[in-house]
Amino acid sequence: MANPQTENGYTKIANELLEGLIKYKCSGTQKDLILALIRATYGFHKKSREVGVSYLMKLTGRRSKRRIAYDVAALIKAGVFIEVE
Repeated sequence: MANPQTENGYTKIANELLEGLIKYKCSGTQKDLILALIRATYGFHKKSREVGVSYLMKLTGRRSKRRIAYDVAALIKAGVFIEVE
């Protein structure tokens, strides 16, 4: 990312959501997962989207399926992510 420009794409996000994320205390992996979900939804002009562990691994660059699944479950339990069945 030597020269990022909005002409090459951007993710429009509400200030309230971004400010909430700044204040939210969580692990680095969880923060990466939240940002990945924002990218996968708001980045594609969607309010919700079904995403799998493999997709989150790709977006975050994390390699542990177990860790991703654990942190997704923690974010669901905390009410940050909503699980749709």
